[in-house]
Amino acid sequence: MGFAWINLPVSVGDIITANQINEIRTNINTNRNLVGLNNYTWTKSITIGTKIEVSEFAEMKTALDAAYDANYCSNHKTTHYVSNQFTHDNIYCATHNATHYGTNNAVINNSHLNLDKSSHYTTNYSTHKVTNNLSHQISYDNSLHGTHQGTYNSLINSTHQNSYQIADYYENRETYNLNDRTLDYVPNYTNADSGL
Repeated sequence: MGFAWINLPVSVGDIITANQINEIRTNINTNRNLVGLNNYTWTKSITIGTKIEVSEFAEMKTALDAAYDANYCSNHKTTHYVSNQFTHDNIYCATHNATHYGTNNAVINNSHLNLDKSSHYTTNYSTHKVTNNLSHQISYDNSLHGTHQGTYNSLINSTHQNSYQIADYYENRETYNLNDRTLDYVPNYTNADSGL
């Protein structure tokens, strides 16, 4: 159904009025709204006394063409969209990724890594160092102390034992020799000498 024109049609020789231009604009915007487009933004308002120029008709043509281009069958849109988008996406994405992904990934990843590493290091290093260093140090000290103590005890025990055995040997030897010499000088008493 067409529009119920109030100020149109016009005849040859008629003066074009502001109401006629505004009625055309209104109906164009109605068509635009029906296909999901917003009202067209006209360059200037048309009122009584406004000079009508070629630019007004060029704007109306542009606004109406956009409404026509947007007026398509929804079923055709669905079929066309699915089939063509899939092909377009596969071709375009592959080309786009090959061109931009490698470079962008290297730049962004390096930048992100440096920023994130610095932030993470500053935030977590001190706490982690204090907490874990103390735990590691205690475990290491206990392990090292046990190893060194065992080695030291074995070394000292062996040294002391050898020294003790040598000293004990000489001490016993002197005692034995002394006893032996004492026995050598015991007078040889007989019954006659004792007067018995």
